[in-house]
Amino acid sequence: MQLKFKILWLGYMAVGLSMCLLFVCNCSPVKRTSTTISNTKHKKSKGLNTLVRFEDCKSLSQTIDRAQSSHQLIFMDFYADWCIPCKVMDQEVFNDVEVADLLNNHFINVKINGELDNGPDLVAMHEVSSYPNYIWLDSKGVILHREVGALSRSKFLSITADIISRLKR
Repeated sequence: MQLKFKILWLGYMAVGLSMCLLFVCNCSPVKRTSTTISNTKHKKSKGLNTLVRFEDCKSLSQTIDRAQSSHQLIFMDFYADWCIPCKVMDQEVFNDVEVADLLNNHFINVKINGELDNGPDLVAMHEVSSYPNYIWLDSKGVILHREVGALSRSKFLSITADIISRLKR
């Protein structure tokens, strides 16, 4: 009787663990809502599958110069190719029309692979310890806010709108 109980208990534990992993990883694609459907006004970034217009950060000093001359802020997205939450953010948050409008109208948006090209230097400079890592900068390159980990659409919009409104005062 005890052996049957142990086998049954192990089976339930395995199923429970599997369910927890699926819930935590959230590996299944989430269905798009009406706010994430692009139209002719919102074209996806070249080479990226997002509505937010991201650029590669070849040189931080050039990005800062552009931000100062265009009177825009800077948004930095640090990611890694293997990072699942980074991919979820690309699909769910950076493909949202409202997020794209806010970022594209007020920021120069740079996407930095922390493991390639000048990424490791920028990771060290900005003390990035995990991915995804989001940094909002003013036009002089001063950090205004930092968030680590995937964010919901509403949380991302709230943070970004708050940064913009603080600087307009």
